[in-house]
Amino acid sequence: VRVRPGQQVTKGQHLVTLDKRDFSAARLQAEADVNDINAQIEELGLRHQSNVKALEQEKILLQLAEKEVQRNTRLKKNNLSSESAVSSASEALGRQTLSLISKQLEVDRYGTTLTQLKARLKRANARLAETKLALERSDIFSSFDGVVADVAVAAGDLVRINDQLISVYSPKHSRYVLVFPQDINLKFLRR
Repeated sequence: VRVRPGQQVTKGQHLVTLDKRDFSAARLQAEADVNDINAQIEELGLRHQSNVKALEQEKILLQLAEKEVQRNTRLKKNNLSSESAVSSASEALGRQTLSLISKQLEVDRYGTTLTQLKARLKRANARLAETKLALERSDIFSSFDGVVADVAVAAGDLVRINDQLISVYSPKHSRYVLVFPQDINLKFLRR
């Protein structure tokens, strides 16, 4: 608290400083969230590129598995292969089909996953903007020339949303009440 009752203040004069540590920690967390989501988006792009290439390989392997089943079936008809060889080739074809379906799903999910991450990034950027604004507002200045009528807080006091910090009135007898403007409960005051 930089003023006392009865003190004259001028427009723009620094009145109160709220403890910046609470706001700084929130800003650091918000910055970390933004960086984390950006990294997830980058990793998703790399994984998608890899999945697209792998999908092409899965298709080739599926074709080979289908040809192996056809070959073993022909050999079986000519009594040159056993039933177990046909069964093994059919199992390999089934596994490859499942692998292809799984890889196709990963490729198909890219768009929706990216949309979700971009939405999370927007929320994280909004939260970062809020924390930067809260940090800026941790220094409270007089918005007009006047006289301090009351100082409702002292250094170290806990304040909440809408708590009155300082009352200032203008020489024309109008009264101005400063309230804690943040949406963050229980913050400390600091000199």
